[in-house]
Parts: sequence; structure tokens; C-alpha cells
Amino acid sequence: SWDRVAIIDFLEKAEGSSLEGAIGYGRGLPPRNSADRASAIDALAKVTQPLPQALANFVQHDAIDTVCALRQHTGRPQFLVRLEFVVGDTCPKWHCDYNISRSLITYAGPGTVCAHEYGVTRGAPGSVQDVSESAAVHAATGDFLLMKGGKWPGNGGRGAAHRAPPIGAVGACEPKCFRLLLKVDVLEDD
Repeated sequence: SWDRVAIIDFLEKAEGSSLEGAIGYGRGLPPRNSADRASAIDALAKVTQPLPQALANFVQHDAIDTVCALRQHTGRPQFLVRLEFVVGDTCPKWHCDYNISRSLITYAGPGTVCAHEYGVTRGAPGSVQDVSESAAVHAATGDFLLMKGGKWPGNGGRGAAHRAPPIGAVGACEPKCFRLLLKVDVLEDD
């Protein structure tokens, strides 16, 4: 797989939930504390740069909407935006993430599989031990999926149980079996 990553940082002076005043940093962008800062819009353009222009514009729009909505509803100042191109199976086991939250949009290939909590057997501290397949829900291509993580306030380590859909072993899956995903994580305050 390959990924393109940027962190979108709403500085203390940035008010509201628009990207105006937010900066971006990451690979191929100026460092966080640099005098030469990249705008959040420039950072998102860098993330989507490998895509054909029409698709890049579409994904950038989704990234902007997602980051702004998460900023508005969580009040958090930092977000990790990642575009992933995946060939072969990744994360085939049921698990939960120990983060605040992750939003996913799958543009190509099958969507992420998540589970209703009634079908999840948990261990300590909230780890996923088993999932009843009858509780599994398969997100479709184009669906928006918001998964609360183990650090979500009040979750006590019990993040949303999920796994990647099977598409075939690396090197053995058909050339047309791949996934293209946008991931936006809410980061913890520094």
C-alpha cells in the first residue's frame, strides 16, 4: 500500500470550523513550526496529488467537509488526513483503534466492515476478542463511516470493532482488487 499524509492544525487564533487560518504539515510540506507555512488547502492538495484531477477535486472536497465537521463537533484542533491505496489484505482481524475517532470514505473497492456492539465480545481494556458475523455491517463504496475510538470520551477503551474487507493476499489478488480510502483521524491535543 502507499499513503499520502498531512496534519491539519487549527491554530489558537483560528476560530470556527472553516479551514481559513488552519495550516497543514507533513511529507513534502513545510514543518509545523516553520515560518513558511502551508495552508490546510495546500496540504490537502498535496495529499490528493497522485489522483486524476477530477477525482482529486472530489476527494479534497470530502476531506474539507470531514475535517470541518469534525472540528465543529469535537472542538479538537488537529486532524490527520491520509489517502491510502491498498493492494491486498490489511487488518483482516477484528480490532478496535485506541484513538479518539476515525472517519473513512472508500472510493474504490469494498468498504470497511464494522460490527454492532451487541455482537462484540471484549477483553480488557476494551480489546476485541470475537465478533458474531451476524453483527457485521459492510460499508459500501462511497459510504461515510465514523468510528469512535477507545479514547472517545466515555468509551473507556471500547472503540468500534472493525476490520478491512478481504480482497486477496498481496501478490495473489487480481490486479483490479484494490482499495482507495480517505481516512481522517481526530488527534489528541498536544
